[in-house]
Parts: sequence; structure tokens; C-alpha cells
Amino acid sequence: MSLIDPSRILSGLKNFDWRKAWRRAIRFVGAHEKVLLAILAIVIVISGGFWYRQLGNNNSDGTYVEGMINDKKELSQITTRLTKTGLLTFSSDGQLEGQLADKWTVSDDKSEYRFTLADGVDRDEIVDVLQQRSDVIGEAEIRPDLERDIIVKLVVPSPSFLLLITRPLFDYGPYKLGKSNDQTAVFTRSTKKKAVSAYINKIIIHSYEGEDDLQKALRGNRLDGAVTTNDEQGLKNFQLQEINLNRYYVVLFNTNKSPFRDDNLRKALVSGTTVQPIPFTLIAADQEPYKSLATNIVSSWQQQGTKVDLSLMTLQEITGTISPSRNFQALLIGIDYGLEMDPYYLWHSSQIRASGNNVTGINNTTIDQMVEKTRNNLNAIERQKSLDELQNTLISQGAMMVIERMNLNYYISKNIQFIQPYLPSTDADRFLAAALWSVK
Repeated sequence: MSLIDPSRILSGLKNFDWRKAWRRAIRFVGAHEKVLLAILAIVIVISGGFWYRQLGNNNSDGTYVEGMINDKKELSQITTRLTKTGLLTFSSDGQLEGQLADKWTVSDDKSEYRFTLADGVDRDEIVDVLQQRSDVIGEAEIRPDLERDIIVKLVVPSPSFLLLITRPLFDYGPYKLGKSNDQTAVFTRSTKKKAVSAYINKIIIHSYEGEDDLQKALRGNRLDGAVTTNDEQGLKNFQLQEINLNRYYVVLFNTNKSPFRDDNLRKALVSGTTVQPIPFTLIAADQEPYKSLATNIVSSWQQQGTKVDLSLMTLQEITGTISPSRNFQALLIGIDYGLEMDPYYLWHSSQIRASGNNVTGINNTTIDQMVEKTRNNLNAIERQKSLDELQNTLISQGAMMVIERMNLNYYISKNIQFIQPYLPSTDADRFLAAALWSVK
């Protein structure tokens, strides 16, 4: 086999007539200039198009722009939902699954919870947050254990604790807050290690002075979404997403106070049937929406034949004195099942005592069993169904009337794939599943 001699190649290059070759190249370009320019233009277009598609792919996840009426408190809450996350989260079918924690165990008495953090999550940071947020998780002893574990020892055992740990508490959320001023907040994907992944690249929140300005921006297609109380029938490019919160306006009947010791009277008022003209008083707050709701209820009950008076008081007086002392016959009030949607404190018979919140005095084995079933079911979808069943039973027994469930009318672009949040309790919770939204 013959070998190439490098010295012969170098010698040939040395003796090559470069000037003659260069003159030939110039004459060739001059003779075929138009053809060469056309080929070059095609190459530029193709390569430019490739570059554009590459850039487009990097930004293909797009931007979501929302408008809201100027409210610094709500914007702060939205920022928390976008920039923080929980140790656990929910799967598409409502089951708990790991987020910052790979696995977890629970003691039999539901007082001790052990979490094994995902590799790369700062355990000291998680412990610090848990120790500071007793307002969310309750009183507890927090301590690290082994290499990546955290142990949470609750002062008051609770089977609902794992649901509280899904709340956005830790700085591993899908977005980070970038540019921000009084009118606009810009959130971009977080680059922090172990941060939650997001589909949409950027979320922008614009604040408006009033409802009219917000409506104008929405109708002008300058926004991809907004919460509004108006019925926007003309928004052809938007879908209406109704988000039901874990809060209700209800009438509570004091079953330990005349005339509502008689369950027949309570059931008749709830069902809308004719009742005897027995006098009693409905107490409600002297502010909206309580006043309007109470006025409608009184009118309806009067048509049923009852002699009902309406007594309006300050909301502070009702929540601070009237309700805790059980000094009412019928009470229109808002109830909140909390971040973990737990009915225990409102309806379990153990909460009838003065320090509890079972102000109706309902004491029923069936109700207690349904309460326990609800709070021990950690699947978010099934938990809501159990709560609905519980409330229907309470209604059938005349313990309460549900007047209205609080909800949001959320208009969002048809180009956005919206995902409903689990266990929403505030307006800002519409962003709990924002990491899963995408541009169609």
C-alpha cells in the first residue's frame, strides 16, 4: 500500500500559480455574476428561515397577558402563586404526587409526617419556611433527619395536612418576577434548579384603574384573560371558565334555640313549602352582598307564610360576638372551608363546645361520619364530591341553606389551554395550575 508523502504536497502548493488561478476566478464571477447572486440569495433566505424557525421554537410557548383592576394585595397573592410551589402537588386525576418531595410517610395517628426531598432541593430553605408558616400548616415541630428528610410533628393531628403542603410556600415556583411597576408585572420562566417547569414562557399582568378600562382592554383583544363580573356575551375569541371557590354564603339555623329546635320548621324553610306564621329573626351583615341576599331571603320566607324580621349588624359584630356566642336564631354568613377544604371545624359534633365553630349545634352521627369521610379523602376531586354530599345532607336535615357559592367568571383566550386549579379558596388561586397552561 502506497503512502502519501506530505513533502510532495507542500512542494506542489509552493509551485502553484496562485495569481493565474485568482484571475480565472475573477473572470468566472464576472461572467456568471447574476447566477451566483441568485444562488446566494436563495441560501440567505433558506438559512434565514432556518434561523427564524429556531428562534420561533425557543419562544413558541408564547406569552399570556392578563388584566386586573388595580389591587396590590391580589397582585401579591398572584406573585406567590407564580413564584412559589408546594412539597406536593396534584395529578390530573386529583391524586397527590411529589413536587419538591420524592416520597412521604404518615404516622397512624396523623400527627407526624416525614418527607424525603428531591435531590437538589435545599433542605435548610424548606425547613426555614415551614418554621415560619404556622399560619398555613398550624403549630408544629420541624426538624431535619437523615440526608434529605424533614419530619413535621403536628401539635394537633390532622389527616388534611398533606393538602396544606400543596400550597405555594417555597421559592421553586415556575416563574420569577422580572420587570415590575405600578401598572405592569412581568413574570418569566424560573431558571432555578428544581423549579417547576412551565409551558408558557412569559406571563404579564396589567393593572387598570377601574372596570371600564379593564373591559375596554378585554374587548379590544389587548388581553388574553381577565376576571370580570360583567356578562361578556360579545367576546367571540374568549372562553368562559367558571372557577368555584371553597366559600359559600349560607343561612345557618341554631338548632339549640327556639323556634329552630323544631326540625320540621327548618326543613320547610329550606324546601320552600308553606309554614306556620312563627316569628323569628334573621341576622345579616349591613354590607353587600349580605344585605341584598338577606332581603331576598326574607321576602321569600314571608311568601311562605312566616313572620321573619331582618336585623342588620356590622360584620365584625357578627363574626366577633353573635356567631361565637350562638346568640342568633337564623344567621346569614359566609363560610370558608379553608385551604385544605376541611369541614371538620364547622360541622363535627366535637366542635359544638364554645371554642369550636359548629355554631348550629347540629349533633348527628351520620354527619360526623360524613365529615370524617371527607377529611380523610385526599383525592381533590373525590373530596369535593364528599363535601357536596355532606352539604346536601345538612340541607336535608335543615341545618343550613346554601344561598350562593362564591366563584370567578374568568374570560380567557381560546388560544390558551387553561387548566382548572384544585381546591381554590381565593381569587388569586386561579393561577395555582398556571405552570400547566399552554398556548394552542
